[in-house]
Amino acid sequence: MLGYIKGTVLQKRGSHLIVVTHDIGYRISIPARMASDVAIGGVCELHLYHYVRENSSELYGFFSVSELSLFEKLISVSGVGPKTALGILSVSDVDNLKDAIARGDAALLRGVSGVGTKTAERIIVELKGAITLSGEEILAPSSEDADIIDALVHLGYSASMARQAVTRIPRDTVSVQDRMKAALQSLAS
Repeated sequence: MLGYIKGTVLQKRGSHLIVVTHDIGYRISIPARMASDVAIGGVCELHLYHYVRENSSELYGFFSVSELSLFEKLISVSGVGPKTALGILSVSDVDNLKDAIARGDAALLRGVSGVGTKTAERIIVELKGAITLSGEEILAPSSEDADIIDALVHLGYSASMARQAVTRIPRDTVSVQDRMKAALQSLAS
């Protein structure tokens, strides 16, 4: 089984690469958002998932182990194949996807072609307890904190930054307005 490759990018067509190493070219599918980070003629290193079926063998590549790990978790969900999982990883970075799953936010997942409401909810139900960030299990925030995270995301902060800001709010801050102010102050410092 293949698990890692370092080579020169010979071709790039959409989210498919031909990576040459030791005079052999491997066709690798990558998340679409990663394609702009790869240049023809440049060297790339990818962590691979080798998907083997009865009549096909496909390679999926990722810049980081955390992307590969989330991909593997996504394809473990009933009804989610590698192409759908790749589409999910194309819409956002790993931290935002993990945050959306931990918060039960199906909207981000429903934006992916082939992922309807039922599939998005199934992903959340099956992965909510299995998703980790920085080695710690993510706990779903309270509804007030989820509203603050959503507001911060709408203001342009990443979901992971917003989540971190909420965790830095002093415990004695009770009102939603004061909690929002504290979160914004922690992001400003």
